Amino acid sequence: MRAMNRVAASARALHQQTPVSAAGGLFGKLFGGKKADEPAAPSAAVGDMISNQPEPVRFERTEKEPLRLRFPKRQYTTQQLEDRIQRILAKNDVAVVEGDWKATSLAVGDVKLKVLADVMKLAKLKVTNRMLNNVQTAGDLVNELTQKPAAKDAGHVVAQFYKEHGEELPANMKFEPFTKHGRKLHAYQ
Repeated sequence: MRAMNRVAASARALHQQTPVSAAGGLFGKLFGGKKADEPAAPSAAVGDMISNQPEPVRFERTEKEPLRLRFPKRQYTTQQLEDRIQRILAKNDVAVVEGDWKATSLAVGDVKLKVLADVMKLAKLKVTNRMLNNVQTAGDLVNELTQKPAAKDAGHVVAQFYKEHGEELPANMKFEPFTKHGRKLHAYQ
C-alpha cells in the first residue's frame, strides 16, 4: 500500500504546477517572465523616407556607331610593304646594311619592338606573337607580312594527313569525315 501511495504521490507531483513553472519556468524567472504584446505603430520616419525618395531615373536610347576594325583587312603588294618598312627603318634611325637592306638585323635592343609598333600604326597591319618571335631581320618582316594565311577551306587536317600517309597507316584505320546532318536526330525520322 505504501508503494501505491508513493506512485500516486509521484504521479500527482508530475501534474501539479510548482512555483517555478507558474512564473514561466526557469528562464521566465531569470528574464522577467512574459512580455505584454504592444501594438506596432508606424513611425513618422518611414513616411518621411517615402516622401524624400528621388524621382526614377530615365534612360535615353542612342544608336551605337558600328565598330570600326582596328586592323582592317588590307592588301599590300610586296613593293608597297618594302617601301613602308624602309621608311619605318629610316624613321627609327636603324643602321641599314649597305647593299641589301633586308639583311638589317632587328634583334638589337628594342629596335624590333619599335619597328613592329610602327608597322602596326602606319601600315595598319596586325603583328601576331608568332611574327614577333620569328622576325630577326627586315627580310623576315617582309616575308611574314606578305605570307598569305592558310585557307580555311583547305580541308580537315586529319584528312590531309590521311591522304599523304595513307599507305603507311594500318589497314584497319580509316578516316570518316563528320557531316553535321548525316545522322538522324530522332527515332521516328
